[in-house]
Amino acid sequence: MEQFSYDVGTSRDALLAVLRAAAPPEHRAELEQALRRVQVLEPRIEARDIVVPITFVLPEAWLAPPPAATSAEAPLTETELDVLDKTLQPWDAFLVYSIKQIALDSDNEILRKRLFELLLNSRYRLTDILSGEQPTAGDPVRALFVSTWNDLRTLLADAQHEGLLDTGLLRYAAFINAGDALTALDHAAPGLGMHLSIDGLRRLAHSLRPDDLADSLAYDQKIDPLLRQLFDVDELPVPAPNPAPEPPPPPEQSWLDIFVTSAHASDTVEQVAGLPALDRWVPGEDELDAYEQRLSSLLEQSATAELQRIGVDAPYDQIFRNLIPTTAMIESCWHQYVLRAGEISYLRSQAGSVGLMQINQHVWRGFYDVERLKWDTAYNARAGTQVLMRYMKDYAIAYANRSGDLNHIPRATYSVYNAGPRAMGRFNNPNSSKREQRVDQKLWTIYQGIAAGGHVDVNSCSVTPAAVTQ
Repeated sequence: MEQFSYDVGTSRDALLAVLRAAAPPEHRAELEQALRRVQVLEPRIEARDIVVPITFVLPEAWLAPPPAATSAEAPLTETELDVLDKTLQPWDAFLVYSIKQIALDSDNEILRKRLFELLLNSRYRLTDILSGEQPTAGDPVRALFVSTWNDLRTLLADAQHEGLLDTGLLRYAAFINAGDALTALDHAAPGLGMHLSIDGLRRLAHSLRPDDLADSLAYDQKIDPLLRQLFDVDELPVPAPNPAPEPPPPPEQSWLDIFVTSAHASDTVEQVAGLPALDRWVPGEDELDAYEQRLSSLLEQSATAELQRIGVDAPYDQIFRNLIPTTAMIESCWHQYVLRAGEISYLRSQAGSVGLMQINQHVWRGFYDVERLKWDTAYNARAGTQVLMRYMKDYAIAYANRSGDLNHIPRATYSVYNAGPRAMGRFNNPNSSKREQRVDQKLWTIYQGIAAGGHVDVNSCSVTPAAVTQ
């Protein structure tokens, strides 16, 4: 029989340090007192693991759950949103760091797809918190951790069992043990109000790569080339605008004119140059026809470019072409910009979605240039088409194949676009919320109108039937 020994002392000390960091300030002394009386019990052998239980006694007052969270009576102010955003940033930085380290340990395509899906679902939950759709009691970081940890732990256990990750890497055991201890503490003592501090998250991340000197919670809006590479998100083949967005470029220098002109060989330079540049254009009522023409051309060419890049057979290609203007209509009413306090600014939702295709800057942080998503109409359009193509290929086509209904492709694609992979079949779920049902029905109505040759009316944010436009 092969002998195995492992000193639990070091792991216990690291685990207790993570638990200490999870105590709210007002309960720190009490938790410290409880942890000083921790007991390590006899190990037991299970199917996949050797389990070493630890126990400690918690104050009885912590065993009762706190009052349920309720929706805010009024939307958060800009200042409150900024504070909440900064509060959530360490969590997203932790998750990105952890997922990247796991992906670097395995080049398995299925594992990386599961990691990417987990990241997306967590980020969509984060946007739900920012938008107020998912109220949280206490620490919002705790809510995200609790909702994500079980999926991450299951993913790691499956990967190790299937030989996709080296089971000899004890750092994974330390990482899982610390995360399990946090979830066990939260479950056993809901009244504690577990608080995941920056120090606690950093300790947990550090257990995955103890020799890494980089800050595991570093957070910025820059494109992360490694993140793109690990999860197969190609760089957008869209030239950067010149000059920079500030001050507004004159129409004859807008790269959007070049983009649309080169896409339409039959259009003369005079025809395109005679229309205002799309960048920083909030159309007046007398400009709507010209605006619709320009934006329709941009969306059409964005779809064509993505189809050429990926290659999709019929009937999926036409479904995709119809879905691009449909999504732009339901997301922004075909607007990249709005007037705010008399100034032109980019369109932004409370959850942080920006521009024409309402690309969420939190969900896609590290994959796209956030400033260009805000101020560069064609870049925003191309990002949206790339995301929709990925969702259609990775989720919606398979869903429609199972249901036997091609009409489910645009609906499932948009459900994922709107709320993440977890929402793929939302439109077909009778238990979805009233708001979700309204959104999904509106998408389907717009899509059917565009697929039937209807005309997009930016003024009314609707689609006029083809028969009426003739």
